Amino acid sequence: MSEFTPVKHGRSLAKKLGEGTFGTVFLAYDDVEKEYVAIKKIKLKKFDEGVPKDVIREIEALKWLRGNPNIIELKAVFLDEDCIVLVLELLEFDLFDYIKFWKTNEGDEEKRMKEIQRIMYMLISAVHQCHMNNIMHRDIKPSNIMFDKSGKLKLIDFGLARVSVPDESLPERVMSLEIGTRWYKAPEVLLGAKDYDKSIDIWAIGCIFGELLGNKTLFKGCNDIEQIVMVIKTIGTPNDTTWPNFKNLPDFPKLIFPKSEGTSMKDIFPKYEGVITDFLQDLLTLNPENRLLTSEALKNKYFTDDPPREEDCYIDLPSMDGEGEDSFEA
Repeated sequence: MSEFTPVKHGRSLAKKLGEGTFGTVFLAYDDVEKEYVAIKKIKLKKFDEGVPKDVIREIEALKWLRGNPNIIELKAVFLDEDCIVLVLELLEFDLFDYIKFWKTNEGDEEKRMKEIQRIMYMLISAVHQCHMNNIMHRDIKPSNIMFDKSGKLKLIDFGLARVSVPDESLPERVMSLEIGTRWYKAPEVLLGAKDYDKSIDIWAIGCIFGELLGNKTLFKGCNDIEQIVMVIKTIGTPNDTTWPNFKNLPDFPKLIFPKSEGTSMKDIFPKYEGVITDFLQDLLTLNPENRLLTSEALKNKYFTDDPPREEDCYIDLPSMDGEGEDSFEA
């Protein structure tokens, strides 16, 4: 490929940034807006039934959420021969890079903790906008949390997003279990629930928070069974009081749960203040009905005791010597 390969609508491809199941992402230059963008190209001839459902979900969700400062901007969508093309805001640094940096580099701990607070506030704000629009993201993980050049957080990859509209007049909702990444899956999903709701995103946010605090994945199971066992050992074995009806979940009868009182987040993260570990505990509640709503999370003492100012809601991007350049997923 030459340095810039022309495509339609005044944009020129420069290099490949990433490749996934549904397409390839390129760095491109927008000759009209005079800015670099990301181009996601999805070949339609690979799919007998037209545009893949994941692509439709992403386009619809991003159109619905357009204008939110913490969600990646969809700039345009068009057809180019046998491809559907998404023009997206260019983002080249993700939360995985950020965690990796702090895991391998000593730095200002006070600054790191302040940045973690800002990251959490921006992430919950993004998910709050999703939930206010009845959208479940369903795949919140470090590689789907990116930052622009100013250090502002952007939630990306809405290919697994689902509109959730509770309506008693509709038949019982059946949700897919083929969602998300194991380490961030809510326990009810791991146990086969197909009527889950937006609280699964809250669980994932809690896992992200724990990962930021410890610089390592909080629950890192090799399979779904090991994953739920790790969660139960850490949080504690549920009972009819803490999680009513958990025994009715489809996969519960298939498992023998460990008897565990659980470990408090304060014991897992002893160096952090109670307001931090209490917030983490509230996010990682086994019973989905007792998990915080995004609106409640944004008003938690973790934020209100020392509120992040809107003008300060960004992070200083550490130098990764180019490691973050190819982190954009298709």
